[in-house]
Amino acid sequence: MVLGLVGLSGLFCLVPFALSPVAWYYGAVARREAERDERTWAPSPFATAGIVTGAVGTVLLVFGTAAVVAVALVTWLVTGSSTGYEP
Repeated sequence: MVLGLVGLSGLFCLVPFALSPVAWYYGAVARREAERDERTWAPSPFATAGIVTGAVGTVLLVFGTAAVVAVALVTWLVTGSSTGYEP
């Protein structure tokens, strides 16, 4: 859950935002372990919170990366085109 919250809090920084897939993974591992050995581990809402925050952060990371790539591509295409008014 903590990794998911750190990942979501880093909306404008790439490094903390990249922790969201890790939170998703570890939340799923914790839930799997709790289901596998019910006598040792109790079902945890924190594992579910890690999965949810990790998934939301991962989706935002993918959309943010796609937006940055799209803006870079459009900028490259616009600056590389000729207007015909060269001195």
